[in-house]
Amino acid sequence: MNGKTVRRATTAVVLTLLVLTAAGVAGAAEPVFEQNFDGLPNGADASVAGFTVNATPDQSVWTVQDGYLHGLLHRKPHEGGYVTVGVPKLERGRLDYRVWLGSENYRHCGFQVRPYGIFTYYHGYGGFRMTWRRHASRYIDGVKRERDIALQTRIAPGEWCRCRIEWDAAKMVISYFVDDMENPSYVDTKVAIFSDKDEINRQLVFGNFGLCSGDIEVRIDDIKLYPVEAAKQGEAERKNVIVVDGFDYAKYKVREAFEGYDAGRMIRFPVVFGLGGRPKIMTRLDKIITGAQLSKAKLLIMTNASALCLEPYTRQELLAQVKDGGLKVLMLGGLFSLGKGQYEGTEFMELCPVGLKGKWSVKAFDTPQVLKPAKGMGFASLDWSKNPAALFYEDVNVPEDAEVWLKAGDVPILVVRKIGKGYVAALLTQPIGKAPGGTLAYWNWKDWPKLLREVSDKLMEKGQALSAPQNKGEQK
Repeated sequence: MNGKTVRRATTAVVLTLLVLTAAGVAGAAEPVFEQNFDGLPNGADASVAGFTVNATPDQSVWTVQDGYLHGLLHRKPHEGGYVTVGVPKLERGRLDYRVWLGSENYRHCGFQVRPYGIFTYYHGYGGFRMTWRRHASRYIDGVKRERDIALQTRIAPGEWCRCRIEWDAAKMVISYFVDDMENPSYVDTKVAIFSDKDEINRQLVFGNFGLCSGDIEVRIDDIKLYPVEAAKQGEAERKNVIVVDGFDYAKYKVREAFEGYDAGRMIRFPVVFGLGGRPKIMTRLDKIITGAQLSKAKLLIMTNASALCLEPYTRQELLAQVKDGGLKVLMLGGLFSLGKGQYEGTEFMELCPVGLKGKWSVKAFDTPQVLKPAKGMGFASLDWSKNPAALFYEDVNVPEDAEVWLKAGDVPILVVRKIGKGYVAALLTQPIGKAPGGTLAYWNWKDWPKLLREVSDKLMEKGQALSAPQNKGEQK
């Protein structure tokens, strides 16, 4: 079975290879190369589909079977043979295809996919796990360095999955997608797209790495190559809310705060926690936030999440979207944020609206301090008579050009600062600790979700509507 439920009988080879003009590339919506292997004679050599076979029977065998390209790959380390097909050279483009990998004998590297100079391969350990990887030539400080990267998403052996590669040669950026076609499994930067050999830059290769313990079966189908038009600045309307879901997501009640939000989408990116090589917690997102998604966002909320849970690519895009695009960011404090947020050496040092004092800057109030709006900030619709209190605070330096929106006693608790065209806010307290009798912790206050939403709405309107005045005092 190859997963297709409908087949159109045809005797013609479904192969489209277009000669593009410059105008055609800019506006093309159709694939410049397409092959789904329908209607081809069963058991025929891959050459009937327009491929050139560069493999001997003891290396690998490539045939058409039941409407897909079938590869029988033999153990032949680094000499497994391959098939190629000519394709146009696209400076910006994407390659879509479906792949099925048998798990038996897949103990190392077998099947490889190479559009142009982009070298990817599938790496497996039998039925235990299987990943899609890429080998890249990365340029760092003008020096070419080779390296292998395992893409985050695993491949299920014995099942069809969709894969996609997108690239921008001018920006030296490649994105890899598995099944979820909205968010990539990995994004690499400063990486060469094309080879120094022109013939390689005009072909698509499916091959056998040969590093396996025995024969491997692979199936390929629904191959499409598209040109991608460069995104136009300012084209997307900002309306979505992106939430990086770290620790304390439930306590912060972000879901409740944005219940009924209909101005756009609320998109959550859960943080995955695990132990690193050293005795410390490592974090990352289960999917990567793209620049295209950030360009459609009005607000990004970091819910007690470290800077390093975002890929370097995403951090770079985030800083650019704030400074140049007017994106707003709300950093919710916690033991994995701000002082302990691993901001050092990252774009978050420039994004952070307050001056941090190090990893041990979280302090406990001697007695819980009541949360209240700073002078002139409003939030009058909330029931402040309940005296919601903070138990801890982040000891920071508040810049002169920052705005204080909330306080706990006399301590600034919500600080907002303009960063380029955008604004970044930091909530300098955490939903931790046990409140003494008679004290209402702010996160248990029934109006806390409403306050979080009003703060978010006010932040999103900064620079578009009436901005809150800068202030140093508190509301009377």
